[in-house]
Amino acid sequence: MGSRIKDLSIQIFNRWGELIATVTDPLGSWDGTTKSGNIAQEGVYTYTLRARDLNLKDYEFYGSIFLIR
Repeated sequence: MGSRIKDLSIQIFNRWGELIATVTDPLGSWDGTTKSGNIAQEGVYTYTLRARDLNLKDYEFYGSIFLIR
């Protein structure tokens, strides 16, 4: 995908399924903080990534990440 991304949304959820962070910048990343600016605890988080490329093809990925400080 890379620089050919037109739209992006990555949603990060805690272990209770609560949305804690959203990334919409194709060149951005999650800095390990919550929407309120608090530092997220170490542990497993799940994510949903939805993207659309310049040809309007949609992509959707799900997975988990382990936050280590």
